[in-house]
Amino acid sequence: KDFREGYPFWHINEMVEGIQHDNILIIDPIREFSKRGLKKEELTVWGSYPNLKANNIIAEYTLEKLKEKNINFCN
Repeated sequence: KDFREGYPFWHINEMVEGIQHDNILIIDPIREFSKRGLKKEELTVWGSYPNLKANNIIAEYTLEKLKEKNINFCN
């Protein structure tokens, strides 16, 4: 359940999340995967690329964040 395990750049994620600015939107799907209670095995690519489940979650999460900030997007 902990997506931090084995992820060598977690400290960078935490630094970036700390940035507060109207012109910056932080999109961090790793936290979204954890929040949904997904297991790393569900999102790992085994034999085929891309992992559609992970890509769909990232796309949904990104659109949600854009809508929250009233940022124009195409869908």
